[in-house]
Amino acid sequence: MPGTAPHRRLFIVVGITVILLTAAHYTGFLNPVERMLLKGMSSVGTSTVSMVSGARTSSSSSKQVEDLEQRVADLMAENVQLRGDISALNQSADQQRFLSDQRIAGIPARIFARSADPTSSYVVINRGSKQGVKIGEPVIVGTGICIGKVISATDDTARVLLTTDNRSSIAGVSATDSTAQGVISGVQSLSLIMQLIPQSESLTIHDTIITSGIEPAIPRGLVLGDIERVDHQQGELFQSAVLHAPYVASNLDVVTVLSATTQ
Repeated sequence: MPGTAPHRRLFIVVGITVILLTAAHYTGFLNPVERMLLKGMSSVGTSTVSMVSGARTSSSSSKQVEDLEQRVADLMAENVQLRGDISALNQSADQQRFLSDQRIAGIPARIFARSADPTSSYVVINRGSKQGVKIGEPVIVGTGICIGKVISATDDTARVLLTTDNRSSIAGVSATDSTAQGVISGVQSLSLIMQLIPQSESLTIHDTIITSGIEPAIPRGLVLGDIERVDHQQGELFQSAVLHAPYVASNLDVVTVLSATTQ
């Protein structure tokens, strides 16, 4: 057949080549070439192993970095918690000193809930009627800063209406002039206003306004705020004053409910 001769010649050539290569291998003639090929294959294998090992090392390093980052995050959280605890202890110490100086009994408490309504300002504390909390009692922070009074209580909780709430109403007086009296209410949960002040009374910017003590459950001398502005109305019987609230509602934490019972 026409195609048989070329195929036969190719078969003969391949056979002769195999025989020659086999003879060359056993005689050592191909040793240099074989060593070069083996060295090349060894390099490729080493590179492959190095790549796999490097990938494993990289993966291990990433895991270590993630573990370290998590540890740092945990330590930062613990640091914030410790700072909060230290702050709470300092606040509690200030309040206890005030109670001791004024010979007033008090019930320490912590705030655990706040009003979600922007039009009202109240907080909920973790002490209630079982612990002696009564409706109408004032609540303080620091060294006698009045933040509001109890408006309702359950066995173990109580709601405190802050002085910045529009519904709040506390009798106050100037710390420097006992004749300058009025009623302090909240203004849109932001500031305070002192109203029903006789026009004949003189008020000064930065004067401190304190509780007057005419309300049975609220002792005299608790700080309500400082005067920022005095508003006179011609022809009116009374004047008013805008006060700066000496606390930030969102920062409140440790508080004390005051009792009228003396120590």
